[in-house]
Amino acid sequence: MEQTFQQFWMYQGGTNVPNPFIRYYQKLQLTAQECLMLSWWLQHSTSEYFPLNVEEVCDVFSITENTLFQIIQHLLDRQVVSVTQKENEEGKREEYYSLAPLFQQLEILHRQEVSKKSETDNPNLIFVIEKEFGRPISSYEIQMIKSWIDKDEYSYDLILAALKEAVLNQVFTLKYMDKILLTWQRKGFKTVQQVIQDKNRMRNGNFIAKLKESTPIPQVPLDNWLE
Repeated sequence: MEQTFQQFWMYQGGTNVPNPFIRYYQKLQLTAQECLMLSWWLQHSTSEYFPLNVEEVCDVFSITENTLFQIIQHLLDRQVVSVTQKENEEGKREEYYSLAPLFQQLEILHRQEVSKKSETDNPNLIFVIEKEFGRPISSYEIQMIKSWIDKDEYSYDLILAALKEAVLNQVFTLKYMDKILLTWQRKGFKTVQQVIQDKNRMRNGNFIAKLKESTPIPQVPLDNWLE
């Protein structure tokens, strides 16, 4: 039975493009044509580094070699692709391309967006800490707070929980908060709920231990059962 054009078209497969790429490609200052070309490369690259078939790419996108090399140069300038020389199967030096820089750029844009959303959704941490400590914090301490959010990826609620611990213990320093957060990180805690559960377990364990210590052991008479 002869296939219809619709059936033929459906069975040709599709090109999967990561959603972050579609979302951020304009922020990378890429043209629609460059976006389409990168999507095609994503679909046809089987490893991190891949050779470029110039003739095939020019044929698919109906462009000249000169136009293709101009596009590649722009992608290199925008730091979304990289190129290196490797030996091919015939032992000859050949240029290989990588899209790893593209994913690095997308990750940076994603982190920036998450950071902005966090700043919008949550009150200013610096203001809250200064209010609880009763003093202004230094530029060094501000960098420490930023490091908690950007590098360590501590949640806003978890940092507030560490602040509460510091205030309860009358230790008004960020270094003390940092030790608390590091302890929780080593225990694998990422939420305040996990911290509360751990405290409850410790509290219950201490109560049982004290209960055992305070409960007198009954004296059992040892009769001489041999007699």
